[in-house]
Formats: sequence, C-alpha cells, structure tokens
Amino acid sequence: MRDRPAGVFLAVFGQVYQTGADAYELFQGWLLLSLVWILVSRFAGLWLTGMVLLNLALIFYGTQVAIPNEAWTASGMFLLLAGLDAAALALGEWVTDRGVAWLLPPWLRQILLAAGLTFLTIPAFLFIVEGGHSWEKTTAWALPAFVIAVAAACLFYFRRKNILSVSSCTLASCVVLLAAIGRGVFQGHEEAWQFLLFGLIVVAVSGGAAFLLVRISGLMKGGPSHA
Repeated sequence: MRDRPAGVFLAVFGQVYQTGADAYELFQGWLLLSLVWILVSRFAGLWLTGMVLLNLALIFYGTQVAIPNEAWTASGMFLLLAGLDAAALALGEWVTDRGVAWLLPPWLRQILLAAGLTFLTIPAFLFIVEGGHSWEKTTAWALPAFVIAVAAACLFYFRRKNILSVSSCTLASCVVLLAAIGRGVFQGHEEAWQFLLFGLIVVAVSGGAAFLLVRISGLMKGGPSHA
C-alpha cells in the first residue's frame, strides 16, 4: 500500500517520455522515491530493485547524455557499472560476515557477481576484438581491470568454498579467452575450416574449464576429486 503514491506519480511522470525526454530521469526519480523503503525494509528483493534502478539510470544517462557529449566513454561507463556492482557485492559480503545475513542471500550474491562480470567482460571483449587499437582511451584499462578483478574474485570465493561464484568467474574468463583465440584464428578471413577449428577450440576450452571446476570443487571439499 505504501508504494502506491510513488507508483501513481511515476505513471503520470512517465507520460513526459512521449515528448522525447531523457529516460534516465524516470529511473533516477523512481530510485529516489523508493530509497527510504529500500533502506528500512530489511528485504533483499528491494535492495536488488534499487541496484537495478541505479544501474539503469546510469546506463541511460551515459548513452543519452554523457557519452554523446564526450564526458564519458562507453568502456568507462561499463567499468563504472562494474565497480558499482562490485562495491555493492563487497559491502554485502562485509555485513554478512558481521551477522547481517539478510542483505546478501545466495541468489543476490550471484546476480551482483554476474552483473559485475558482465560489465567487465564487455569492454575487455571489445578491446580484444578491436585488435588492441583502443578506439577510446578508457578501453586500454579494460583488460587489466578484468584480469585483476576476476583473479581477486576467484581467490576470494575459492577461500569461501563457493563453487558457483568461482564458476561464474571461470565462465567470464572463457569468454575473454575465446575472444582472443578467435581473433587469432580468423585474422580478417572467414572460411569454413576456420569456423570448424574455432568450434573445436570452444569445445576444448569448455571441457578444460569443466575439468578445472571439478578439480576445484574437490579441493574445496577437502578431498580428492572424481574427475
């Protein structure tokens, strides 16, 4: 019942977007109107809603205002979003260690981790596909940021024996690795044998990642793996 005034206001406020107004203002307003309930709710679902609204507000602000005006770059926006989600995840882990378990249930941990990894993977992937010739200055930081962040996350969750989080990091690593291999395989040409070779490489990398995860799972359990 308490969120009905905000819902009605946003329904009316949203009519201005028929005139071509910037969409980020809608999500920004929605977040500000919901902020009090998010902070006092002690409900992880509302915290996720707040993070989604914040991410959408930044994405629309970047694509509609900051990037066209050259205040941001596209890769810089993705790195900002990744840092934001990583900070939320780190805060959740910190308070969970201090007994506030409701703030970061397992499902929310995986969503925040997946979002952060996705935002990190996109600029790293583009940097590799562009051949290392940065089409914008911030892109040069994308690959080192990806490597450092994924390595840190893998180590952190390995110590916590969280195989699902390690698997998410492994998947993101496979995407970037395959982008680098694919650029080397195709090299400006697209012939049938190259697609066949790359398909075999994808199978090999996926199989290797699965084998590695089985071994890691065995180490987490403190016994030999049964790969």
